[in-house]
Amino acid sequence: MLISPLADRNQKELCSVLCDVLEEQSHRELFALELGSGTGQHVVNFAMAMPFITWQPSDIKEESRDRWALLGPITVYIWP
Repeated sequence: MLISPLADRNQKELCSVLCDVLEEQSHRELFALELGSGTGQHVVNFAMAMPFITWQPSDIKEESRDRWALLGPITVYIWP
C-alpha cells in the first residue's frame, strides 16, 4: 500500500475547504474528477467526508486500491 506523508499532512485542510464550498450542493447528485490522484489518499478522504459526491480519481496507483476495501462503503468510481 502506497502512502504519501504530504497527502496526510494537507488532506484535512483540503477537505475542509471542499466541504465548505460543496456542502450547499449536497442535495444534488454530484460527480468530481480528482486530477493527479497518485496514491489515492485524497480521493478516499474526500469520499468519506462528502458521501453525496461520486469521486473519480484520474490515475490511481493499483497498489492503493486495496486500501479502499478496508474503509467501508465509499463512492469512488474507477474506469474499467
